[in-house]
Amino acid sequence: MVDSNPTRPDVDVEPAVETNPDSLPLRDTVETAAREAVERALAETDGNVGKAAAALGILRTSLYRMMKRYGMPTSSRPKA
Repeated sequence: MVDSNPTRPDVDVEPAVETNPDSLPLRDTVETAAREAVERALAETDGNVGKAAAALGILRTSLYRMMKRYGMPTSSRPKA
């Protein structure tokens, strides 16, 4: 008779990849990469949000939202 239950409680399975306790969770890693991409795109376009958004392949409004989330200034105009 074939066991239809693929999980066997009597088998000890080691993880395929060892996890590093110092590694960042995926969400933090993705956020860091996104922030760095936004910073780089803005630097390469001299702060032109439209051109930076186009370079990133996202909408300008999405870039503004990301800039706000990362605490980046969204206007280069001096405040009155």
